[in-house]
Parts: sequence; structure tokens; C-alpha cells
Amino acid sequence: MTTIRANDDTPAADSAIRDASTPCQAQNPETEKPSISNACPHIPSIKRWKAACTLISVALALLLFLEIAPIARKLTAHTWPSKHPWRELNSDSFQIIRQATITQLEDPPQILRSSANDASRLERGIRSILRPDDANFWPTACLALGIQAAIASNADETGLQEIRTYCDSLVDETGTFRRQVNTVDQCMIGYTMLDLYEKGLGSRYRFAADNLAGFLLHKHIRSRSQCLPYRSGAPEAMLVDTLGMICPFLARYGRTLSSPEAVDLAVRQLAEFLQYGIDVKTGLPHHAYRAGDGAGYGPPGWSRGVGWLAIGLAETLRHLPREHKDYAQLSQALSALARAVEPYQKDGLWPWSMLIPNGTTDTSGTAMIAYAMEVGMDLGCIDPRYSHISEQALNGIIRHTDQNGVVGQALAECQGVGHYPNLFGPAPWAQGPTLALAATLQHRMSRDGNNARRTDSATRHDKQ
Repeated sequence: MTTIRANDDTPAADSAIRDASTPCQAQNPETEKPSISNACPHIPSIKRWKAACTLISVALALLLFLEIAPIARKLTAHTWPSKHPWRELNSDSFQIIRQATITQLEDPPQILRSSANDASRLERGIRSILRPDDANFWPTACLALGIQAAIASNADETGLQEIRTYCDSLVDETGTFRRQVNTVDQCMIGYTMLDLYEKGLGSRYRFAADNLAGFLLHKHIRSRSQCLPYRSGAPEAMLVDTLGMICPFLARYGRTLSSPEAVDLAVRQLAEFLQYGIDVKTGLPHHAYRAGDGAGYGPPGWSRGVGWLAIGLAETLRHLPREHKDYAQLSQALSALARAVEPYQKDGLWPWSMLIPNGTTDTSGTAMIAYAMEVGMDLGCIDPRYSHISEQALNGIIRHTDQNGVVGQALAECQGVGHYPNLFGPAPWAQGPTLALAATLQHRMSRDGNNARRTDSATRHDKQ
């Protein structure tokens, strides 16, 4: 230890005094400003560690919140609010539902992968990067299907211009899609493109249908049995969703543009699912089956999956020649499906999973199934005695439709085979099929009423 005497006037003493009085200060204050880092070199290191720990803590807290939020939604999940103005369909409610469907097609609701499922925000963010939102996707095609059915059933072209505007936003003047088509989900709109072409509204829609058919027939990956899987990354997973998305389009394309190859693929896709994807005990479809060994994936009876199968069968049969060798098989399968679902209907609706006692009801599956029944009865494939089932289904859906015509109580987007979110609300996949059901049922009842009046008139004339 150095001892400094007060009367020590030597240069060394002066230096020692300066060093002792400013132990951590820079030696040349005229050229260097004093700083904490120079005074105590260990302080910046501590502060950096504190800042890093704070940032990590905040990030972890944010991630924890994002992961807990969907769990909280599950715990507080409830059915769609019960205050609705209608108990059954009438002319006013039909027009309001139609307008709500048109509005959603013009401005699709942002619920496909956000508030309509129980995935966390983090998970949804990652998915949005891996699979960006696309206006051409099956939910908007469901809306277009509903508007098409309303136009065809009521000879009223309300909504036709909106469909054209929507389709024009997807393709250029040559029918080339503005965004690359690489999934079966994007091909469902082909059914609508063909409808516009058949109405004589332009060749661009035929070229758009050609592009979609070319993708399905020649570019999409095939399973070992030469059917189309739902995703190219899982070539052996054959999902029931695919049947409703592409089979009606392929059958209509084959009939309209003379493509036997397209018809054969539609029929093969349906026939193979009927062989491997149906639960023998209940007659209800699994969510998927594995190509090759036919092992079923997912529990049978997911109601929207039943709806996809039913629409695939009904709309394909609508465009399949009756003399086709597989027409009878597909017709019988649709009739058998109607018999299989009948016992599970409750208060007009089917639960999201038919084999879960007292399961929460789902308007999307209900609308799809009932609409397909109406088409099947119109084709003569389903016994007319099932008419009361579709009528009850529509009344049940109407009870979950708000004053603006928005259909609620739809099961959210499925996140994978066997992964069904416990969340219900409004969704395009309920809105469009509901309008289609309402339009076809209304048309059938009007036709039956006219036939009954003609019969009564003829009877009175004979008596006179």
C-alpha cells in the first residue's frame, strides 16, 4: 500500500495524489471524456445481460399469451348467439341470406385461418408464410356455388355480375390464373367457370377451366392407384374433402368439353373412396384413407366430411350420363348415405361429429348434406320421403342465422385429419351451401305446389 504525505511536493507524489483521487478516470481529461465504461468496465456487460434477459422475458411472455389464448377460447366456446329474427325460411329471409352471400363473395371475411380456428397466433403466422392467403380457395368457391344455385333455381340473375367480377379477379383475359394453381382447393372454382362459359359469357372462362383441368389431369401428383391426393406432400392420404372440390368440376368439364379422361378421373376418385373410405358399421365416411392398403384415417362421421362426400356424389351425378357404367353405383351410394345420416339429425341439424352423443351442431355440414339430398331427390337418386329431412335442416340453420343473413354455428376450418377445432361461428363454407339449399328447396316446393294445383285442376275438370 502506498502512503502519501501531505507535504510531499515531488512530481511522483502529485501523480499519486491524482491517481488516488480519481482511480477510474481517464488519465488525460483534455483528450478523453470521463465515461462509465472507462470508469467501471464491468458495468456495460451487466447492462447488456439485463437488457437481453428483459427482452427474452418479454418474448417468452408474449409467446405464452399467444399459446394460451386459443386454450381460453376453447374453455369459453359457446354456440352462436340465439337472438335471430326467423324460425323458418320465407321470401324476406331468403333475399337477405342471398345478399349476405354476395357481400361475402365481394369481400371475403378474414376468418379462414385466424379467428375461425383454435390454432395459436404464432402457428397461424407461420402457416400464413408457408401458405399465403389466396382469393381463389374453396371457401369462396362455396359462396359462388350458393349464388349459382340461387340463379339456377329462381331464374333470377341477382349475383351473376358479382360472380363474374370475382372470377375476373382470378384470371386475365386469356383465362390464365393470376396466381399459380398448385392445390386441389383452388380447382373447386372451375365448376363456376364452366357455368359462366355455358351461359355464353366469354371464352376466358373456358380457358380458365382448361387450365384447372390440365393441372388436375396432367400435373398434380397421383397415388399408386392413379387418384389425386389432397396434398402433394402426402401422396397416399386420400381426403374426403377432395371429392366435393374436384369431382363435380371434372364431371362437368368432361361432359361440356368432351373429355372422357376428366369423367373417368372423377368417377375413379369417388369409387375408390366408396371402396376404402367408408366405415362398414355406420356407413359414414372416414376423413381419409391411405391409398394402397385402404386404412381409414380420422373418426367416421365428421359431418362436413359427410357433406363433401354427399356433394361430390350429387353434383357428379348431375353431369354424368345415366348410361355411364358407374352411374348406378354412385346413385346407390348417395341413397345409402342419406339413410346412414338420418338417425343422427337432431332438431334439424347434424352435430359436427355424428358419433359423439350430444355433440355441438354444425351448420356447415348440415347445409352440405341437405343440399346434396335436394339434388339427389331432383335426380331421382334419393327417395322423396327424405324431403322432410332437408326441410328440417334448413329450418334448423335459419335459427342460427342473424338479421343480416349471416349463417353462424359453423365448425371452424379443420387443421388436419382428426384435428377439429372446438370453435363455431359464421363461415363461407356454411353461408354458400345454405343459400344453395334454400334455393333448391324453395324451387322444389314451388314446383310441387304447381304440380299439385295442376292435378287438382285436372281432377275438377274431369268431374265436370
